[in-house]
Amino acid sequence: MDWPVVILFLEDRKEHLSVNIYPGEGDTKMSDTCLTRRRVLTGGCSLALTGSIAGCSSEPVMGPEMKIASLFDLRGNSLIRFTYPDEEPALLIDTHKKVEGGVGPDESIIAYSGLCQHLGFPVNYEFGEKHFVCPAHSSVFNAMASGSTVEGPSPTKLPRILLKVVERKIYAIGVQGGVIYGRYSNQKS
Repeated sequence: MDWPVVILFLEDRKEHLSVNIYPGEGDTKMSDTCLTRRRVLTGGCSLALTGSIAGCSSEPVMGPEMKIASLFDLRGNSLIRFTYPDEEPALLIDTHKKVEGGVGPDESIIAYSGLCQHLGFPVNYEFGEKHFVCPAHSSVFNAMASGSTVEGPSPTKLPRILLKVVERKIYAIGVQGGVIYGRYSNQKS
């Protein structure tokens, strides 16, 4: 009977190791290299890191152009909830300070996915701290630093909703900084 085999590539020696995943069954022939827990963990972590980097492209994905609000709708400490690119919640805010990628007269208007990248719970916005906070597991994201994770279990930053302003109207035009939680792609379904 043929049993499944796991092949591990060991970067430090540029070789591979085949291991029968059912120990004690059949021949467990290995190369002259010893398989240790450290090598398995190091190889697994390298593979996981490579996969997570590949999934967090900062290249923008242009989506449908959708009107969200007008500049007049963002007065004081206001927050506008909308959905983009399909039914995923997103948040539009005016930070009242110039921010990278911001739009509007002061380049202070930004939007992010409204779903925490940890487990997809809706995030809230704290105006004083200029942070998004997940009420489920306390992940905190910095609105002034591209939605980067400040603390908590979220593995990645919040994806940014790309905006443009035309004749005092704010439009969502795409997504940048990772895939919105629960999606395979940021393309419109």
